[in-house]
Amino acid sequence: MTDAYRDPIYDGPAALWAAIARGDIAYLRSGIVAAALNEEDYDTVHRMCVALSDHPDEYVRGNAILGFGHLARLFGKAAPGDARIIRAGLVDGSGHVRGHSRSAADDIRMFAGLDIVREYARGQAVSLWEAAGSCISTGALAGKAAACMHAFLALVERMAKETAGRELHEIVDHVINASGLLEHYKKDKGDKAGARVENLEELVSAARGYQPERLKATLQPTP
Repeated sequence: MTDAYRDPIYDGPAALWAAIARGDIAYLRSGIVAAALNEEDYDTVHRMCVALSDHPDEYVRGNAILGFGHLARLFGKAAPGDARIIRAGLVDGSGHVRGHSRSAADDIRMFAGLDIVREYARGQAVSLWEAAGSCISTGALAGKAAACMHAFLALVERMAKETAGRELHEIVDHVINASGLLEHYKKDKGDKAGARVENLEELVSAARGYQPERLKATLQPTP
C-alpha cells in the first residue's frame, strides 16, 4: 500500500497524457490528484479524470473519480456524465474506489451548486451568504444540493452563536472541534493525517498570540 500514493507534483497536462501513453501507473496514481488540484482549465483536467476513471489500476481509477469531487470544490460545477461514472465507482470491487466515489459524490452535492450561488450573488449584488439563503428559498438550489447548503448555513449560524464574545483562539478551537474536522483527521489513517492534526493545533496556538492592530495601538506606551 505504501506505493499507492505519492505527494502530488503537477507537471502539466502534457506530462500526464504522456504517462497515460506509456502506462506509468506510479506517476498516474499521484499525477491525476495533482492535476485535479492544480490545473487551471476545468475542461482539461476533467478529460483526464474521465480518461482514467475506468483504468485497470484501482488507485488510478479511484483517484481519478475523486478528482470529480476536487473539481466541484474548486470550480463549483460538475459535468452531466460525472454521476454515471461515480455510480459505477460506488459498486466497484475495490474499497479504495468505493470510498473515493463516496467522497466525490459528497463534494459534488455540496459544492456543485456554488456556481448557481455565485451567479445569483453577482446578478443581485448581494453577499454569497445572502445568495445561498435566497437560492434555497426560491428553489434555485434543490434536492441534496439544497439540503447540504442548508446544513452548512445552519452549522455556521450555530457556531457563530456558540462563540459570541469569545477570544479568537477560543473561536478557532471551537470551530475545528464542533465541525468535526479535528476528529476526522485523528481517525484518518493516512500518512498526512498526523501533520494535519498538528497544523490545526498550531492554528489555535497562533490565534492565542494574535492581537488586532487596533488593540496593539492601545497598548503602545505613550511618549
